Parts: sequence; structure tokens; C-alpha cells
Amino acid sequence: HSIPSAQRMNVGVLLFVFACHLAFAATLVAGKSYHPSDIANPMAGGAAATTFCGRPGVPRSAICDPDNLMSKDAKDAIEGFINLATSDSEIGVVVVDAMASGFVMLKSYEAAAEKFARMVHDAWGVGDKERNNGVLVFLSVKDRAFFISTGAGAGKVLTAAYIDSVMEHAKPMLRVHDVGKAVESIVVEIDLILSDPVKARVRHSSRSEERR
Repeated sequence: HSIPSAQRMNVGVLLFVFACHLAFAATLVAGKSYHPSDIANPMAGGAAATTFCGRPGVPRSAICDPDNLMSKDAKDAIEGFINLATSDSEIGVVVVDAMASGFVMLKSYEAAAEKFARMVHDAWGVGDKERNNGVLVFLSVKDRAFFISTGAGAGKVLTAAYIDSVMEHAKPMLRVHDVGKAVESIVVEIDLILSDPVKARVRHSSRSEERR
């Protein structure tokens, strides 16, 4: 049930520098680089897809982490939050070591991250076709690029301002290279925003005041 690109809402590029001058290449296990077409769809199920995505032994998954940049416990926790989400949106997560240089080409990393996320979002068919309520969280660690792709329905609530607040909250975890905890925080925050926009507005306004 793929979502037509024309109906999708571009929330805006969320390239984000992890605010750390230490190179990730020196601290993370070297992984591969990927084109969107390389990313299997674990949501569709099948051992080949879930194994590729670092989720062996499960029938299907909303997470693809082919380089195992997150621990099994972290992925299990994130999957649990997604499965127990109180909003009616569907959330998918893709974490890769790097995007393929041939895919990035002359584009900026932020533009490449946006295209990567949107292509995977469409390929996986995240969200309900009629309600366009899908959300795809994409992180390319070594490229230090991040993008959240939303269907038009989800994007009416999950605005760019909310996403900025979500990312600010995750930055401390990324600074210490805890990708799993950062993604967990992002997924939980997204569900809270989508399930109760009024409370989310109060919470994120409070955070904005604290940062000033």
C-alpha cells in the first residue's frame, strides 16, 4: 500500500551535525554504504529481509539496521514502542553507516538524506494509503545526516518545528554515540506528538524556553 509521492509532505531537511568534532569513523565499526534500492523491506516480512536488516529471528520488523549500529536490546525496545504506539500512524526506521557515494553524487548530504528517506518510505509503503499517516525515520551516521519523511496526514501534526525539538532532545545521546537510545527517543517523541498534539505543544514550548 505505497503512498504516492505527490501526496507526501516534505517536512524539511533535517541534516544535523551531531555537535561533536570526533570522527564517527574512528569510533564505530566500519560498515557499508547504501543506495535506497539496497534496503530490504522488513515490514513485508521474510527471513531474508529481516536478517539483512539486523532483525534475524523475527517474522517482520519496522526497523532496518543492516550495519547493526544499534544493539539487539535497543532494537527490541524501539520495536516495542512502535508496536505499542498510541497514535494511528505507522513508523519505520532506517539506520545506515553511510549513503553510497554514487547516490550522493553532487547533492548535499541533506538533500541526499531527504531523497533516500522518501524513496524508502515509498518503497516500503509506510502508512495507510488513504490517510497518508506514515513516518519514516532515516539516519546516516557517518554522513551525519538525518531526515524524517512523513505522509501528508502525519505531516499536518508532525511539523518542522516539532521535528527540530525532537532532534534537539536526541542530540545528547548522539554526542556519546548511543544511536539506539537516540532513535528510541525520536520514536517515542513522534508518537507522543501524533497521539496528543495539545500536550506535545505544551511540552515542546517548555523545552524551547529552557534552551533560550
